[in-house]
Amino acid sequence: PTEDNMYGWIWTTSTYQTPYMKGTRVAAYPLNDVNDRSKGTGQNLTNNNTVTFAAGGPTGNYADFVAASSQSLTLADHAYFGGMSELTLSCWINRDIDAGADVGILSKFSTTDGSNQSFTLVCYHGGGDTVLFEINTSGGSSSVESITPLVLGEWVHIVATYDGANMKLYINGLLEATTARTGTIDDSTEQFIIGARSGNTNTESNFFDGKIGGVYIGATAMTEAEVKLEHQRGLRVLGGATAKLANTDVKSVQVDPDTGLAAVTTAAN
Repeated sequence: PTEDNMYGWIWTTSTYQTPYMKGTRVAAYPLNDVNDRSKGTGQNLTNNNTVTFAAGGPTGNYADFVAASSQSLTLADHAYFGGMSELTLSCWINRDIDAGADVGILSKFSTTDGSNQSFTLVCYHGGGDTVLFEINTSGGSSSVESITPLVLGEWVHIVATYDGANMKLYINGLLEATTARTGTIDDSTEQFIIGARSGNTNTESNFFDGKIGGVYIGATAMTEAEVKLEHQRGLRVLGGATAKLANTDVKSVQVDPDTGLAAVTTAAN
């Protein structure tokens, strides 16, 4: 505990690797199942047309979507999504098929109802298979698009942030696009969708084909340093590094009093 009696836990063993969670958490889905790991408040997903889950990938688990089966994971509108002054969307994706059209990754955004548009993250075919991040706020709507095209069969780390002044889009730990925007995220009644987006209000369309893992939605913007660290964490797992530590592996734990970030040193450093 610190002087003001604040404390945290470091898990030395785990059956799954959780997404990085910073600040005000909205929802976090490792996607080893439909359960939310952010708050323990039951924001669990509905599995539409039997999305399957598997072990592997950069986050330890992932959901495997088949577009031809109209598969998606959804959550009805929840108060935690309302009126956010900041936003982070984070996930890893691996596309199996190029649909030849835009497909949804993470979305709370009706393409036909302007009053139900909060945020969306899309594989943007019109941009040459790039990533498009779009939000609606009390100050208006804006979007940013990545530069690097998505490659089929490769894991890609995507982080989109909004800090109340700027939207930023990171691909594989690198900042690819930014634009100015102000205001709070619009509080829509649209459902949250993983693996698709809404064509009409609360109706899934534009289905994703491939793998998605480590989904996180937060009401605090991640910094560039945090994005890079999370990307490197995924790469280590892909490279065969274990996501688990035994108690005897931990040599020391140090906490930065200014940021609250903890550094764990292993016996092998």
